[in-house]
Amino acid sequence: MQRALPTRMAAGIVYMRRLLYYHAWPEVWLGEWTPSIPRFNSVPGDATHIRFVTGTGSRPRILKLVGN
Repeated sequence: MQRALPTRMAAGIVYMRRLLYYHAWPEVWLGEWTPSIPRFNSVPGDATHIRFVTGTGSRPRILKLVGN
């Protein structure tokens, strides 16, 4: 029987091609919250991802932060 891993959404910015972009990615509980970046085939996530918020419904809050 397979067991599901707890996951949550993280949102922040990613540094790519010398620019910063808004980005969201999943985090998986592996004894601690571990970023999993399927877009870049990266588990765990790397230092180019800077997390600002976690959970659900974070998009409006992150847009306020990014604008500043």
